[in-house]
Amino acid sequence: MNLENPGFYRGLALFFRAAAKIFSDRKARGLYMAQVLRSLVFGLIFWALTCVLFGILLWFLFKEFQNWIPWMWVEGMTGVGLVLIWLFVSYFFTGPITLLIVGLYLSQVTPWQKMQQDFDLELPPIQEPPLFQTIVLSLWRGILLIFVIAIGAILAVIPPLFLISPLFAAYALGKDWLWSVRDLFRFKKVSSQADWTFCMGTGLLPSLLSSIPLVGLLTLPILQVATLMRFEEQTKVDS
Repeated sequence: MNLENPGFYRGLALFFRAAAKIFSDRKARGLYMAQVLRSLVFGLIFWALTCVLFGILLWFLFKEFQNWIPWMWVEGMTGVGLVLIWLFVSYFFTGPITLLIVGLYLSQVTPWQKMQQDFDLELPPIQEPPLFQTIVLSLWRGILLIFVIAIGAILAVIPPLFLISPLFAAYALGKDWLWSVRDLFRFKKVSSQADWTFCMGTGLLPSLLSSIPLVGLLTLPILQVATLMRFEEQTKVDS
């Protein structure tokens, strides 16, 4: 096992291993459900706000959309055009961003010590960074990862590239948790250069399901556990 370059398939396999670990143990399932509830409460509120804001934006730009969206050139097809626009924006942009924001929130409210015990993970002692440092880093990283997701959404407009655009969101979601766990346990040596493919692997399913509000949020705690398992492997190798 090459931890310096775990790779895409390693990340994808670890995601499924984390899911199996969660659903095979009663304590783990209980903690998973608690994390899901936290995600749903915050995530659905945020998702609803994005729907409202996008609706307001469409309302103000309605005339412009009629001029350059082909489906709106056909009489009676205005609604179809709006739905297609919303599906595109939701799948490639607002869905992944919702999961990213919820992930940042979840990393702050997670009972890490309990999670470490219930999942029987061999990790070093938790060393939470100062609150101010956490807030600043979260804001900076959130902006950076939203920019990555936006690049993927822009590429999705180009037909040959729309298949790879979800990988940008997958990387952003996986990288968010990689940073959070690394800071929490003060891991100093993690191959940031090689881990980008690993992040794509762990974040792939959350990225693909992110536009379905309920289903996408169900994957976040699994992604969280998969990242913890990645660092558990690192701990065993280092020791």
